[in-house]
Amino acid sequence: MGATREGRSVWYSDRRYEFLSIEQAMGFVRFLDQGKDLDHACRIWRPKRIYAGVGACGERPAADGQAA
Repeated sequence: MGATREGRSVWYSDRRYEFLSIEQAMGFVRFLDQGKDLDHACRIWRPKRIYAGVGACGERPAADGQAA
């Protein structure tokens, strides 16, 4: 399962992680892409907020930014 970055937000494992900067979000994605543990990535990059299963009507937005 890959991480998808959208600005300062990262989608991973049906959760959205929000960061204060784009650099934090990019580092978080890079960590996960390298196979590092999610808990370790959260301790290092410290997301501002974590949302579980959010989106329009509880669904994750489509990859192209259009509602599914």
